Amino acid sequence: MKTVKIESLVLDFTLYPRDEVSSQNVAALVEAYTLGNPVPPILVEAKSYRVVDGFHRSVALKRMGRTEAEVVEKTYKSDADFFADAVRLNAAHGRAFDSDDRKRSVIKLAEFGFDTASVSEIVNVTQEKIVEWTKGWGTDPDNHPVAVKAGLSHFAGRSMTKRQVRVNEQWSGMQPTFHINRLIDLLEANAWPKTEQFSAGMDALTAAWIKISGKRKKSA
Repeated sequence: MKTVKIESLVLDFTLYPRDEVSSQNVAALVEAYTLGNPVPPILVEAKSYRVVDGFHRSVALKRMGRTEAEVVEKTYKSDADFFADAVRLNAAHGRAFDSDDRKRSVIKLAEFGFDTASVSEIVNVTQEKIVEWTKGWGTDPDNHPVAVKAGLSHFAGRSMTKRQVRVNEQWSGMQPTFHINRLIDLLEANAWPKTEQFSAGMDALTAAWIKISGKRKKSA
């Protein structure tokens, strides 16, 4: 273990097995550092100082204005080995890996050339589950697999546009009707925020639906 400058740490999101850095987890780590609670050192690749395990810790330290961090260095033969280790370590502790994290990791590991048995071991998911997941995936414009989130299962087996892929990445995982019903509840209970931003959003939503439903009626 050694102490290095925070600015030397590299957060390579192309090899990060999670979809995002959780602000809640970062806040919890800031509190832990402030209280002096034990926090594991950050694992980095020896040559590049890319963070293998410790994205949240790195962000927390930067947010606190710290200039140094304790790290452990490790050497990897390839980006494939780097990512596989990142998946194992991220899945083992910290913020719990959800199914979307695991599905993205399965796709990335397969792209790196790992066979199903190896992917199963790395992600800690049965081979049967992996096969089941692949049946529900869509494809992006470049024909790469896309792990379709819950609520958007109608994209399974379909080619998706770039915008649809982006929507999938940002989707909550709930059924679309869930959000519709909650919005209706908000309006009928007069609980909606009386702001220009909300009103503009509702106007945009209404206009978009009128435009789409009009096209559907004409084509029917």
